[in-house]
Amino acid sequence: MLLLLGAIRFALTGVYQVTGAAAVEQVAGWLGIPLALFALYGGLALLLEESYQRTVLPLGRRGRALSSLEGRFTHQVHQAEREPGVRRQL
Repeated sequence: MLLLLGAIRFALTGVYQVTGAAAVEQVAGWLGIPLALFALYGGLALLLEESYQRTVLPLGRRGRALSSLEGRFTHQVHQAEREPGVRRQL
């Protein structure tokens, strides 16, 4: 979601640079406000999670991301040997 909002704002800013339409500039500027709020929320949520070692603000994790954070250790490292950068022991 964050990348999508950023891409839309970037495209609108490019359209403004080409056309010079003040309305497009204002729309891009107003789109920057929820983009900044969304980014600040995500950064604060990750900072608090790291500090308290638990989820304080929800980030909407699901699937493997949720199970790797809340699952048992054996579930977290289930396929670690197949991950990039992990090699067999010499």
